[in-house]
This record gives sequence, structure tokens and C-alpha cells, in this order.
Amino acid sequence: MKYYRLAQSQSRVLAFLVFVCAMTGFYSASLVSAEETKPSSGELIVKAWMAKGEGKFEETLQYTDQVIQLYKEQADKEQNSLKGFPVNRPDIEAVQALNDVGAAYFIQGEAWRDIKKDNEEALKAFRTVVNNYCYAQAWDPRGWFWKVAKASRESIIKITADDNVPCKCPGVVDEKKQECQVSKTPSQIVLYDAGKEDFVNYQKYGEFQNIGTKDYKYIIKDQEKLMAAVGEGIYPNSTSLRWDPEFHKAMKEKRLDCSHWDYLQTPDLETAFLKWAIASEPQGVRLFYTAFILEKAGLIKHAIKCYYAIVVHFPGSYGWTYWHTPWYVGQAAIDRINYLLRRYPQFGYKLEGADIKIINGYDNDVSNDIVICNPGKFVKVDKFEKRKRKPDTNILSVKRRLGKGKVHLVQYKTGDWQLIVDGKPYIIRGITYAPTKTGQSPDDKTMTNWMYDDFNQNGKIDGPYDAFWDKNKNNLQDKDEPSAGDFALMKEMGVNTIRVYHHPYPVNKELLRDLYNTYGIRVIMGDFLGKYALGSGAPWNPGTDYNNEEQKKNMIDSVVKMVTEFKDEPFILFWLLGNENVYGYACNANKEPDAFFRFANEAAKRIKEIDPEHPVAICSGDTLYLDKFGKGAPDIDIFGTNVYRGNSGFGRLWKSVKEETDRPVFITEFGCPAYADGKSEEETEELQAAYHQGCWEDIENNMAFKSGSGNSLGGVVFEYLDEWWKAYEPSVHDKRGLFSGPFPDGYMHEEWLGLCSQGDGRLSPFLRQLRKSYFLYKKLWEK
Repeated sequence: MKYYRLAQSQSRVLAFLVFVCAMTGFYSASLVSAEETKPSSGELIVKAWMAKGEGKFEETLQYTDQVIQLYKEQADKEQNSLKGFPVNRPDIEAVQALNDVGAAYFIQGEAWRDIKKDNEEALKAFRTVVNNYCYAQAWDPRGWFWKVAKASRESIIKITADDNVPCKCPGVVDEKKQECQVSKTPSQIVLYDAGKEDFVNYQKYGEFQNIGTKDYKYIIKDQEKLMAAVGEGIYPNSTSLRWDPEFHKAMKEKRLDCSHWDYLQTPDLETAFLKWAIASEPQGVRLFYTAFILEKAGLIKHAIKCYYAIVVHFPGSYGWTYWHTPWYVGQAAIDRINYLLRRYPQFGYKLEGADIKIINGYDNDVSNDIVICNPGKFVKVDKFEKRKRKPDTNILSVKRRLGKGKVHLVQYKTGDWQLIVDGKPYIIRGITYAPTKTGQSPDDKTMTNWMYDDFNQNGKIDGPYDAFWDKNKNNLQDKDEPSAGDFALMKEMGVNTIRVYHHPYPVNKELLRDLYNTYGIRVIMGDFLGKYALGSGAPWNPGTDYNNEEQKKNMIDSVVKMVTEFKDEPFILFWLLGNENVYGYACNANKEPDAFFRFANEAAKRIKEIDPEHPVAICSGDTLYLDKFGKGAPDIDIFGTNVYRGNSGFGRLWKSVKEETDRPVFITEFGCPAYADGKSEEETEELQAAYHQGCWEDIENNMAFKSGSGNSLGGVVFEYLDEWWKAYEPSVHDKRGLFSGPFPDGYMHEEWLGLCSQGDGRLSPFLRQLRKSYFLYKKLWEK
């Protein structure tokens, strides 16, 4: 469920922001003279980051001093003009001088600390940010803004071991602090008007016209009776709420004075419902979040009615995700309804025939969208209705086969797909495995290669063979906690596949051979295909250009090297190209998707010339530019994609891929943090497990001969183990929310995605504390 704040009405938009600083490129090392054109602060900051990363202290200071000298006066004005952190893209870009001057002092602090080992000078720089430029923000190329003063404050605490570091800007010391305080007192929703029908028969109150076409609409003919049927807070009933005594009480107590976005995660569900029911958002958006709050309150039937009102009245509603990709509210509403009806079979209903197709809906331009809507209808479920029977694949006719080797794909005449390995159907029960030692980070070039790490120098590779399960969570290795290793723990969990890239770190073939031979786990081997400028030879800024012939040759050479080196290894399952390149970041696939998919197709054809034994997949980002993939990459056998849509699974994705490509699908990444603000460890583990269960059930329901689209091959969980480096300080298990998203507290906590934690980090990279999600998959993946 994409619980993203929406841009349709420009209310507290969280949009995709093009970064201009923070490790974004390479420029000439020569300094800009005073006689030349005044350089932009962003350009200088990029040079400063690069110089600092290369350990060039004098150049780092020269670039940052130049930023400060040229832009300090403007930065001071911008800082003084603010009363809070800018949120919208235009507002953030409007204070670029502030952002870059703050970043300049921060870079100086890091340079003094890390290169010169001079903590006193480092503290001066960090304190300047905290005291003078506390509203500065910088863009992390991994995809979010970070508060420069917050990072500076954390650096001060690390140096001084004193956490009493005040800051005048709210949201630095306490990132969750809001100027307008929403009640945190738990409450339940008591509906004044629950409506007369649980599952509304809209045909009694109006007329559906042009179902299944772009001209669909629902004409209300008896508004009064429809309002009585749906009840409070659901379109078109806008009057019952005004009669609700709780509404008048909340108004009198001024509990509704904050922005409606501030109420999404409050446990005061009564107030949240009342606020969202009157929120100044488009109807579809308002109804979705009202339903979301009703869901949290356990008022499931009323939530379903609220979601369905979107489908009937506002099927084309949309908003924007954090990445500035369209989020279609009607499609999400259908997904939530189906999920809830699966979760509550006692209701005895299913939503039959409902579908919203958005023609031209796979790009970022909503102006060309054509909405095709069939609202479907609620029908009673026959308790004796037989489940779809699994046919005998031995007697099924094969429509087509992709691949010639022991690993290949078959599509039956039913339209269903299966991955076949050694003559048997193979379900991808995968996980991302990257056991990074706490304290290590690629940002400061301290990250080592887990495939060779042997920190205890016992001749065995640490994570795979020396990891142990800390059963009692005392952050010690007790006598009854043997060093079984992650490979054994993953086998016990039911994992049969991991995803690995052959660069930038070298691959340990012997290790992966043992992974397969001893533990039965295969490898999806990938090449980034120019993402993060890897393999292309391009500088980070502007990154890989998929129209550049020299860079394309470099990438083909990288792919050929991978395939030639590993094609005969028994552990290879299939090849994977890219990693959500369509989102950009050091490549232009987001701007040139046609060129990217044409090139990816070239790479796939080259792979098949060398190795006809294994299929080729792509790793895309959700369904962005799916139509272009379908047309431009016919030689790629499998559509793989990273998707984080929430605990209901992946919505219309399966059907969309079937329509646009008629190829099989696997989810290359999906996951949920095991941290949520205000929740206990026990609660967050339950929430993480529930998220994973919903996702895997959706993956399974869309496999061959099941109730869905029949094109699912499985998925790769993200991830096995928490990584501590992703939110700046690799020695701290950071709890900050990096960006808004469909997660338990509405934010992505990227350092908490593991099915296993590293405890307090002191026994990293060996200690594992297994979360409930681990045991969930152990049950789901039982053979």
C-alpha cells in the first residue's frame, strides 16, 4: 500500500528531487579562478565531495572555502527566512545556497576528522552547521534528503561522547517533533452513522454507464438513500460527520488544528478519522486515507465501503510517490479491498470483475492518461466453491518455451508460466544476502567483500560459516549457540536462491560452489548495466548515457566478462540486467527509457549468443516504463522489478505485465523495516512479518494454476541482515525515517530491513538475532 503523501493538491508534497550535491559526479581537479564565471555552489560541492573522498585535504578546503566565500551571505538570509525545514521541491531548491554552505562546513568537518585526525577543527565546522545553518539539507544519491545539522550533531556526539548537543531548529534533535502537536492518546473510532449497508448495491441508487470504456461514469439518482447506505465519512455522505458529537467535541478541544498529514500515524484514531474525513484533498485521496484509518481501527467493512467509493466515483484519482512517479489511487483501492476480503473470509464476499486500467500510465506524465474502469460488483462467495485445480503439467500443452538448457521457461496454453530447472518447476524463494560488518560503509570506502572476510582469522569466511543465532538475545555467544553460519541458517529457512552482482567486488567462485553443492542454494548473477555508472566507464555525474557508443561497448564487455566467467558454473540460475535503472541515479534511463531498453535487449541477445543455457531477466523499478520494456526488449525472458507497495502485495502489477509483455515476472526486491516509531520490538516484528506474509501470499496467488494472473515465478526478499551504513553513521543502528512510504509508521527505516538483526553490533559480523519474519518464511517455504 503506497501510503505516500500526494501532490495532486500540492499539500506537503514529498517529490522526487534532482540532486545537485552530495557525491554526484566528477569534475576537473583544477580550481576555478576568480576571473572565470562564478561557479555554482552545487558544482563546487560536487568537487569538494570528490576531493574529500580521494583524501585530498587541501583541495577539499579550497572548494568548500570557495562555496562559503561566494554564498555565505545568501545562505545567512535563507536560514533566517525559514521557520521549518522546506518539504516541497521548489521550496528546497529555493534555498540552495543554504543547503550548499551547510554541506560545505559539514564536508570540512569530515575532512578535519577523517583526513587530518584533528577533532578540534572538526568540531568547529560541525558546530557551525548546527548553530548557524540548521535548516540545510543535502541529497543522498541513494534517493533521499538528509538534514546536514542532524548528521553534524551526530558527529559531535561521536567525538565528544556527550549527547547534550542542542539545536534551535525543530526536527534536528527530535526528528519527529512537529510544530503542531497531534494527540498521541490512543482512541477508537465510534461511528455516529455506520450506514445501512455493509456491501453497497450501487445499482439501487444510480446508473453505471459505459463500463469498461474510457467514458465510464456512475450517475447518482437517489443521493439521499445512497448517503444513508454508505454512512459517515464516505462520499457522497458529507453531512453525517457534522452531526457526529465526537466531531463537535474535537473541534471544541482544537484537536483538528494540525495538517491532516500529521494524523496518519497517530494512535488517536478517532481524531485522525474526523480530520481526514474533512481534509482539503481531492476526493479520491481523501477517501483512501480515511479508509486507511478505518482499517487501522478495525472497522473493516466501513473501510471496504470507503475504498470502493473511490472505484465507483473517482477511478482516475492519482497522486505522486516520493520518487515522483504516479500513484493511482483507484487501483490501490481495489488492491486493498481484495486483500481485506482475503483476510476476512467470514464476510463471505468477493469483489468480482473490478479493474482499472490506465492507458499511458507507465510514465510520469499523467496528462496523457486514459482511464478504463470496470467497478465490478460484490458477490457472495459459495462456501462449497472448488478451488482452481492444479492441472497435470505432464499432459498440458506448451504454448512456447524460452531457453534451451536445464534452466528454461515454459508457457502453457492456459497462459501460465513456470521456471523449469532440471525438469521440475522451480519457485524462486530468494533473499538478498549482504552481511556487512557494523562500522563499515562504502561512503568512506571501509566496506570489505563479505565473500572473503575472515575477521577472526580462523580460515573460514565469516558470515557464511561463522555466524550464530543469538537465541536469548543477550548479545553474547553462549555454549548452546554454535557457529552454524548463514548458509545453514538460510537453508533451514527454506531459501533456494540469492541475488549477486559480479561487480564492483570480485566473486568468490569456490564459496558459491559450496553454497550450491552443500546447501542447495542457487545464484541469480547480475550486471548493473550502467546503474551507479558501474561498467560503463562514465563519471557519476552525469552518469551512464545509453546513447553513448563507447559506454555501451564498455557495458557489453562487462556483461560478456560475467557470462564467460560463470556460464558453466552449476550454481547459476539465470542472468539479471540492471537494478531499477529506470529511476535514474548516475544513469539516464529515467530520461531515455527507450534507449535503455533497446540497449538492455542488445545485452540479452549477446548473452544468449554465449550462453543459450540460461534465461535473461531485467531488474526494473515497479512498473515504470513497463510498456516501453514490452516493446523494446523482446529478447529479455523475465520481467523482474523492485517493488515496495505495502502489506497487501503488488496490486495490478501481475496483470499489467501480462497485458504489456506476456512474460513471466519475479519480484527482485520487496521488504519492510522491523522498526516503527512508537512501537515495541515485539510489535514491529509482528508488523514486519504481516507485511511479508501479505507479499508472499500475493506472489504465490499469481503463480501458475492459482487464482491470479499465472505469471509469477517467485521473489527475492530484501533482505537477510540489517545493514547499518545506510543512514550515514555505520557504527549506529539509525532509527531515522529516510523517506515516506508504505511501511508500519509511514517511513522507510532502511537500516532495519533484515529478517535478522545484528543485535547491539558488538559481535558483528557474526551475531544473528532471528526475527519473526525469518520463522514466517521457514513455515511458508517448507517443502
